[in-house]
Amino acid sequence: MLEIFITMRFGVHVSVAGGLHMGLRRAVQLGCDTAQLFLVNPRAWQSPPLTDKAIELFQNTRQTEAKWISPLIAHMPYLPNLAAADDDIFEKSIAALRDNLKRCDALGINFLVTHMGRGEGHGGTARMREGIARAYGDDHFNVCLLLENTAGQGREMGSQVTDLCEFYGMLPEGISKGICIDTCHAFAAGYDISQKESLRKLIQEFQQYIGFFEVKVIHVNDSLKPLGSRVDRHAKIGQGMIGTEGFHEFFANTKIRKLPCILEVPRKSDEEDIEQLQLVRSLAARGPK
Repeated sequence: MLEIFITMRFGVHVSVAGGLHMGLRRAVQLGCDTAQLFLVNPRAWQSPPLTDKAIELFQNTRQTEAKWISPLIAHMPYLPNLAAADDDIFEKSIAALRDNLKRCDALGINFLVTHMGRGEGHGGTARMREGIARAYGDDHFNVCLLLENTAGQGREMGSQVTDLCEFYGMLPEGISKGICIDTCHAFAAGYDISQKESLRKLIQEFQQYIGFFEVKVIHVNDSLKPLGSRVDRHAKIGQGMIGTEGFHEFFANTKIRKLPCILEVPRKSDEEDIEQLQLVRSLAARGPK
């Protein structure tokens, strides 16, 4: 029972306006234990190259001002779709993944989160496997690539644990890989993570197919839309369909408590980030019902 009181690590997705090192400084100012950031413009295919000066600033800031912020998580930009049937989008998506892998290694980022993409059945799955294999090529990257579950909206792949785990097993051998669970996406896909028994079944499903130890990061988001809606709309914690009591139940699970949690909720100010961090920490500190 002592595991219940493991201190959880919470953080937010931080802005990197002014430079990547500024993302670390913002994480410190907000009181984060961990942090997530974009390494490139999330709404563009092309970004300026990562300079030696930017790498030095980031590493120096991490080693001096933000050495307790861990792990550091990067997220792939919005445009890439490694399951795309369109050859132009597919090729640009491969290049974007490879570029982000290189940037992660240069900066010492621990995890890189990606969605499975939007495609059609086994054709999309095969396409994505080819894309990831080509992005890696014969190179080794230290960063761990995390597949994130989706809400299943439109042609999104990876909303069901079985599909996510099946594709996980198809990834090229030798790459460092894991899973990122998004609470809003899981809820929208039909997994009621607000209920103790339903959450236990979700964890058991991962355990059955790949082992729950392959889950490395949690994206903590409330859901604006109801259970099973297959609509991806994040809400602030306590202002959605999962609710504060649902997250209290979620954080009480001993397996969940061991994982770093990143808030990706709507926000307009740093004060709102701080309030949300205070809320999830208070819910986690309450322990089991």
